[in-house]
Amino acid sequence: MKFQARRSEFLRGVTSIATLLWIAAQLDFELVGEHPSARTQTTAEGRRLQGALGYDNHVYWGYGDWTENTGPIRIYGLDPLTGTFAEEFTASTENLSVFRILSDGVLYALHTDPRGSSDVFLSRKMGGTWAGLRLGQSVYHAFDIVEFQGKTYVVGSAPPYDAMVWEIAEDGRGVLVHRQPNGYRYYLAGVLNGKLYVTGTGPWTSSEYVSSVFDGSAWAAGPRMTPAGGVPWKAGAFAGNLVYLAGPTGQRSSLYVFDGTTATRLDRPDVTDYAIRGEELLLLFYDGRVEKTRDLQQWETVSTSGPAGSTCMAVLDDRLYVGTEDSKVYRSTSNAFPPATTPAGAGGGSGRCGALGLEVLVLLALVNRLKRLVL
Repeated sequence: MKFQARRSEFLRGVTSIATLLWIAAQLDFELVGEHPSARTQTTAEGRRLQGALGYDNHVYWGYGDWTENTGPIRIYGLDPLTGTFAEEFTASTENLSVFRILSDGVLYALHTDPRGSSDVFLSRKMGGTWAGLRLGQSVYHAFDIVEFQGKTYVVGSAPPYDAMVWEIAEDGRGVLVHRQPNGYRYYLAGVLNGKLYVTGTGPWTSSEYVSSVFDGSAWAAGPRMTPAGGVPWKAGAFAGNLVYLAGPTGQRSSLYVFDGTTATRLDRPDVTDYAIRGEELLLLFYDGRVEKTRDLQQWETVSTSGPAGSTCMAVLDDRLYVGTEDSKVYRSTSNAFPPATTPAGAGGGSGRCGALGLEVLVLLALVNRLKRLVL
């Protein structure tokens, strides 16, 4: 009993110290390499990495200039173990900027601007194999994909320059379920409190907006979700709200929080991406800073040493991967998250051998942090 009590006290102390040291020793980043295809793009916009996402032990990156039509886009997966890029598929689009993983565990890459008159509107990696899916009707742009009440929806635009929402079958074939005419585009889709929200911009400027909401039975006009203007993109559920960005994808944007009624722009200028991991949201800034929050009110600095010109971020195996505007990829040199404060005795081990094993693990984490502080 005395041993267990002392062990519990020891672990609490060591874990607390390790956590404090983790906070003090901010993340550093190392260069992994350059994206093989993005770096050969002919425009600065084309070389900008966008929409990074970790999936199946690899990190995937979007890029391309859909104004100058610099596709097709070759999809590469970065292997974190070897630090090498491997080409996996060629997407028939001028740009990729949104990757999504749905509940089926499948990776989807939205075709921002399908090439020519093609109806191939997204690429899908399922069972280790990529394929381009056909919508079965004319499509100009596919910007986002979302699940709602057991169905899959894609938003974008189609002739004659109308904002569209399609319900998508497993083979990719789509059925038009909602349309907003007169030159609008739906850029973003998100689910909150049992409702599907889709929003976008008007035909002439991003200060015009279109917003619709679907409760599962009927569509209605939705609230304004970007009151300060800007192109909305990348919605995610966090802390009981929808969070999303507004501004050019992968460029300096605003962070919005939507509670189902009101959209609020947070005082976080020059944001370029975010990532959600469990109960934490990490925010990436153009100058390379990384912050995190659990409640969207209190923010903690994770790093001030990220690369300048940061444009996107992904999390894989607790490491941060950051892409830049010049096609470079960086990785944090250590775990991006603090040691777990698991109570002594939790975790299934019993007896002195299990106790020592846990203590050794905590001590190793502490030693690694101490080395970083000293060196």
